[in-house]
Amino acid sequence: MKKLLPLFILLTALIESTMAETWRADPADDLQVSVQETVAAFLQDRPELDEYLQQASGYAVFPRVFKIGAMWGGAWGRGLVIEDDRLVGRCSQLLGSLGAQLGAQSYRQIILFRTEEALEAFKAGRVEFEGRASAVAVKKGAARDPAYLPDVAIFSSTNGGLMLEVAAGGVKYGYKPVTAD
Repeated sequence: MKKLLPLFILLTALIESTMAETWRADPADDLQVSVQETVAAFLQDRPELDEYLQQASGYAVFPRVFKIGAMWGGAWGRGLVIEDDRLVGRCSQLLGSLGAQLGAQSYRQIILFRTEEALEAFKAGRVEFEGRASAVAVKKGAARDPAYLPDVAIFSSTNGGLMLEVAAGGVKYGYKPVTAD
């Protein structure tokens, strides 16, 4: 037991130092709290996402995107951009789609940028894509997001709703840097 104590102390120190470097939400900012909760939920549901987060130059998190469609569709969401474990900006997404779709849903999304160039393209508003096929009923649903580019990976999870769709469209992202206090 005495031999394990130094190992336990070392592991505890490593975990605490890693946690100290991780971005923490400002409890007074509802969006920041929602983003942190979204990342935690994704990591709980998909532990493999942790490796992606560690390798990413940065990521955008949208805790709630609202989508509605009846032949024509649209969605809107807002989120935050995290880079080097720092909050660097606020972001938004606006989606338009056309195809066989009916219903409404809410989903959360994390967009990972593998390279600094991909992250900078997102910040400059040069990232646009969408491809979606999903079936969602209330809280339980299956969604498949084929939108994947060489330096960008998207993970989505349904919050709830009732939506059937096979549609194509485009997403326009907005970015506004946060200012240091």
